[in-house]
Amino acid sequence: HELNTEKILLLARYLIDNEQKEKTLKLAEELIKDTIDPTAFLVWFVENYPTSAKIMRVKPDYQYQFK
Repeated sequence: HELNTEKILLLARYLIDNEQKEKTLKLAEELIKDTIDPTAFLVWFVENYPTSAKIMRVKPDYQYQFK
């Protein structure tokens, strides 16, 4: 029985670790998908100021064009 118990525990740990890895990878993918490129955004903002400030006030979602 001890050998079977050890195998079951090892399998359970393996499954838990893999499940956690998958969750972490999914979260990382979503974070990357939802993150803008701050350098590209700031370059656009500075080069187009003050028009860019007006655009951001009216359409804050405009930032998502910089991915």
